[in-house]
Formats: sequence, structure tokens, C-alpha cells
Amino acid sequence: MSKNTYQCACGRTFSRSSTAEVTGCCLPDYGPGHDCFGCPYVLELMKGWGEERRVTGHECRAQKLSLKTPEENITYQTGAWYDLTNHNTASVYTLDLPWVLNFIQAYLELEGAAYRPKEGLTAAEMERYCRGAGLSLGRRIYSFGFTPNKKGMAAKVQLFQRFFDANGIALDTLGPKGDRQKILNQIEAAKAAARQTTEEAASVAITYPTSPAELPPVELREAPAPGRTIADVTAEIRFYKAQTVQSVIEIGKRLTEAKGMLEHGQWLDWLEGSVEISQRTAQRFMQLADTFPNASPVSHLSYSKLLALLAVPEEDREEFLEVTHNVGGEEKTVAEMSKRELEKVIRERDQALKEQERLRMLADASEKQAEIRQKKLEEKGQELYEVKSQAAAEKLRYERELKRLESRPVEVAIQGPSEEEIERIREEARAEALAEAETGPGYRHNLWLENLVKDRSQSYFWDAVKSAVYVLTATAAQKTGRQARETLEQGITFLQTQIDELRRQCNMVMIHEPPGELEEDFDFDP
Repeated sequence: MSKNTYQCACGRTFSRSSTAEVTGCCLPDYGPGHDCFGCPYVLELMKGWGEERRVTGHECRAQKLSLKTPEENITYQTGAWYDLTNHNTASVYTLDLPWVLNFIQAYLELEGAAYRPKEGLTAAEMERYCRGAGLSLGRRIYSFGFTPNKKGMAAKVQLFQRFFDANGIALDTLGPKGDRQKILNQIEAAKAAARQTTEEAASVAITYPTSPAELPPVELREAPAPGRTIADVTAEIRFYKAQTVQSVIEIGKRLTEAKGMLEHGQWLDWLEGSVEISQRTAQRFMQLADTFPNASPVSHLSYSKLLALLAVPEEDREEFLEVTHNVGGEEKTVAEMSKRELEKVIRERDQALKEQERLRMLADASEKQAEIRQKKLEEKGQELYEVKSQAAAEKLRYERELKRLESRPVEVAIQGPSEEEIERIREEARAEALAEAETGPGYRHNLWLENLVKDRSQSYFWDAVKSAVYVLTATAAQKTGRQARETLEQGITFLQTQIDELRRQCNMVMIHEPPGELEEDFDFDP
């Protein structure tokens, strides 16, 4: 048997990762033909309230089997917890449905009974009305209240002395084995009755045998078990612990229902005057009822632990309840922790999740920055490639132009103009330039050029060119890379234009020089 093995009332066992004392075994496709169809211990899973309440599925509640204390495993014997010296509610635990229906009927006939359902309920509805949500040693638990007066006390004494001995064991018990066989016979009889129903009546999910004549005879009979056992005491402790949580959740459900019935402005007055519950407590009860509509998985926890569990997101809560957590170096379940330990584990979990989220955000930011840097590097690489391509194209253009000029023949055979013609052209050009300089907007600049022409100082020219290059370079240094390159390229283009003009002037000089002087100044091969 595995560590977390659960047993249903019919004796079937299954394993789950849950550590709860009681859990549900989901029954998919429940209906006629299902192995469990008709079993009186199948529960309907409900959702909604009032007219919107509907069945959403079926399950069978199962008790966890203990390896260390097998005497605390599921038992089929009927028993009760009660005190005949007070008016407190008494509880009955059993799997014998025909027996409990007779007990409920006897209870309702007493004048001191405090809980009275409406008239006309079926046997199934009557059983559900008195049944609690919890299980104890695999048995269903039923609660019965009595009026706080002499009639209530007398009714309580009369009822429980009629059905139970002084140790709280049912008087008609057949012993552990006999009671077990009786319950298994009831289950088989109910399932057989369900199989015999027509297809129209098959929608009734649970069959309640009400007459002993419908059940197969039970041959086993043993003496009643002597006295109370440690299993009974353990079950009682678990029961009263679960009752606190179950009561809170049931109260919360009814508070939610009551709030929907009251008019605006009546809620707080009703809480204070009718049920004596503060608004804050009511809100907590309602929140717990909404969060834990099925109290069984948390029935073994305290009220304070349930409040602490509200801090765990709904999608993570089931797993959080099932797994163990490290508490001071020791692995513990939620049930094994104290309230402080549970709150600490939840805080540490939240901090760990926040740290994971922070690291994830940092990783995402780092990845984004890396993408930006990679994009910039790619842009720089593209820009460098374009510059290199332009430089290569310029170089190729200049090499082609140089080859063209080198291959161009010197036109020495051309008859140039005479000295008188050249001098006349120069005089006319100078006069025209001076006239334009004196009348144009750039008079001072043109005057400077005129003085420069008269001075004919080569050193002034070299200095002017160097200064201009320096100024242009300094200007480009104050700009971004692309703009700086464009500024320098414009300077190169301008200088290239001036160089072309100087070459043109030089060629003109070469063309119009007398042949003797030309041969003297330039060394040409014959």
C-alpha cells in the first residue's frame, strides 16, 4: 500500500498525492452503466445558489488509510458523540443509511428537537439535511440539535439511550465484521435497484434503501465491541476540529445568501442585531466560503490557517496544500505547520516569486539592451561599408581621370594666339573683374583678391589654404560622424573644383608658351 492510499465506503482503494485526511475521488461520466451508479455514497458536486444551483459532477468521498495506526482506518460500525448533561449538539457517525433514516425520523418526532426541515422531503433530501460535509474514519457525520430547555434535555436523553449504549456504540451493532458486511450488502442492493430502474428514472443518481426487507440477510454476528478505543477518541478530536472550519464556511455561505436578500442599507443592521457578527468577521466568513466551497480538503485545518491560505493564489492553492514545504530544515505539510510557520512559508514563497519576477525582468532588459547594441553595431558596420564603398569609387574615379590625363597628347602643334592677343584678353578680364568687384556686394572681398593678384605671393596662398583646411576640420569635429563626413566631403569637392581650375590655367599656360621656353621649362622626350 502506498503512502497516500484512500479507501471508499465500498472498500475500493486508490492513491493520490494529497496529504488530506479525506479527499474526493472524481467519477467522470457518472450515470447508468457506470460501476458506481446507484451507490448511496456518491455525492453530487453542486455550483450556484437558488434557481441557478446545478450539478457539475459526482465524486465519492474517501478516508486516508494509516500505515502506522490501522485501527484508525475506515470502520463500518455506527457510533455517536454526545453529552447527556448539556444542551449541546450531538453527532452520529455511520454508513448505515436505513439506520440513520430511522434515527432521523425518531428525532423529528421528539418535542425537544431543534432542527426541523420543511415537510414533504424525500428520504434522500432528509438524509442530506442532517448530514455534515465531513467524514470520520470513513463514516458520514450527522448533527442533531435540541432546544435549550427541559424538553430539549429530555429529548436528547430519550433519543440516545434508545439507540446507543453508554459507550456511544449503536445497540443493534453486529460487530466490526458484521457491520462491514451489512454496509457492503446495502451498497450492492442500492446499485442493483438503480440498474433495474427504467431509462426515464435513471436520472436519480443515488438510491436510498429504506426497508430491511430489501437487503440481503446478514449471517455474521459478533458481540458488541467493548468500550471506547483510541480510534474513537482520535475521530472525535478530528471531528471537532473539522466542525469549526465547516461551521465557518457554512455560515459564510448563508451570509452571502442573506446579503442578497436584504435591501440596500439593511446589511450592517442585520449583522449586528440578528446574528451578532461584525462586518469584518462576516467578510472573512464570506470570503472563506467563496474560496473553499468544498471544505473537505481543508477541514483538518484551523480557522487561522484558512485565513493565511487566502494569500496563496487560487491556481496554486491545491498544489500548495498537497506538497511539503521546508520549515527550518524540516519538510512539513500545511496540516503539520503552526500558524506562524505557515505564514512564514507563504511570505518566503511570495518573496521567491517576486525575486524570480525581478530576475526575469532584468534578463528581459539585458536581452533588449543586447539587441539595441547589436543593431547599432550593424548600423555602424553598414555605415563603414558605405564609406569604404564610396572611397573605393572615388579612388577608382580619380585613377581613371589620372590615366585619361596621362594618355592625353600635348597639343604642341596648335598655333596659339599672339602675345598681343593674350595681353589684350588679360587686360579686358582684369578690367571686367575690377568693375564687378567695385559695383558688386562683395566689394571688399574682391578688393582683397585684387591685392592678392597684384602681390602674387605664393606663401600667402599656402597659408590661406592651410588655414581654410584647419577651419573646415575644426568645424567638422563639432558635428556627428555622418554630418562631419559630409562637411569634409563638401570641402574636398570645393578644393577639387579649385584644383581643376588651377590645372586648366596651367594647361592654358602650357599651350600658349613659346616653343623655346616650353622646351626649356618641361623636359619632353623628342
